[in-house]
Amino acid sequence: MTQVSSHSQVARFTRASRRIAVGVAASALLLTSLAPAAVAQDDGPLNVVTSFSVLANIVENVGGEHVEVTSLVPIGGDVHTFDPSPDQIATLADSDLVVEVGGDFEPWLDDLVESSGSSATVLEAFPDHHADEEHADEHADDHADDEHADEATPTDDHGEEHADDEHAEDDPGHEGEEHGAHSDLHAWLDVHNTIHTVENMSETLAEIDPDNADAYRANAESYIAELEELEAYILEQTETLPEAERLLITTHQTFDPFAEAYGYEIVGVLLESHTTEGADAPASHLAELVGIVQDNNIPAVFSDTPGGESMLEPLAAEAGIEVAPSLYVDTLSEEGSGAETYIDMMRHNIDTIVTSLGA
Repeated sequence: MTQVSSHSQVARFTRASRRIAVGVAASALLLTSLAPAAVAQDDGPLNVVTSFSVLANIVENVGGEHVEVTSLVPIGGDVHTFDPSPDQIATLADSDLVVEVGGDFEPWLDDLVESSGSSATVLEAFPDHHADEEHADEHADDHADDEHADEATPTDDHGEEHADDEHAEDDPGHEGEEHGAHSDLHAWLDVHNTIHTVENMSETLAEIDPDNADAYRANAESYIAELEELEAYILEQTETLPEAERLLITTHQTFDPFAEAYGYEIVGVLLESHTTEGADAPASHLAELVGIVQDNNIPAVFSDTPGGESMLEPLAAEAGIEVAPSLYVDTLSEEGSGAETYIDMMRHNIDTIVTSLGA
């Protein structure tokens, strides 16, 4: 199995509307040793396996008709606690490319790929974003004027722009270092990260399947245009909320990338875990969260797990506020639920947040 980080790919096409200079020099260092091997193709599509449904949709947009995508974790499933079936191990064995988030998001997957005997390339789609200071600087500069600039201007004000209050250290709703430890597992909640991933994914597919390289790059360019429109929409909707009202309390530790990117504050989380498993919050912590709600006049709290609203009901009842409709993070929705694609999911999330906090 060939392991490739998405930061190991050099973006080889440039779009006039955005900058892709960040990370190129570092990316080039590993290209020679980690480049995916080309696969001898018949007339059939590449077999691509992803860890969960959000990644599957992103791959489908880049690969188009030239890929057949299988998501190991079904829609509505928990990627952190997933238990694969023998059929899914067989699917991995026959795959040409496996796409994972990386890090601790799906710790079971690398061993599963190895045990399946697969020779597939493994692409880490969102590796180590917490260590990517250049990305943070670029993103801060991009959002400073609510538009993407044509040239990079290094800056250190990303944290000041989106998080002047040091809630992570001082706010009783945070879990200190434990809260930050999981903050980068859900990097796709910042659309800018997903744009970089799409660029790198198209290059990985092109190297595995060079006969269709032009199609992958064209698909990526088209999809990036849609993602840029999505990010502009998120920023526009956020601007309808006063800064003082952009305060989030969620079930798990999942929304830090979204909050940092779009100017929100995570002022509390119900559970320390980033999975759907975990004990109920202790009474003392519930009392702290009620105090945060009341001190800041927060009108709603958010479940980040579909069907998980019931976990927040005791907090909402005690504070006299609403549990907002569920947000989507680790899964897309079933057909007809409004979050069937990555773009739909992100639009659902921002619409739900703005509507609920502006109530």
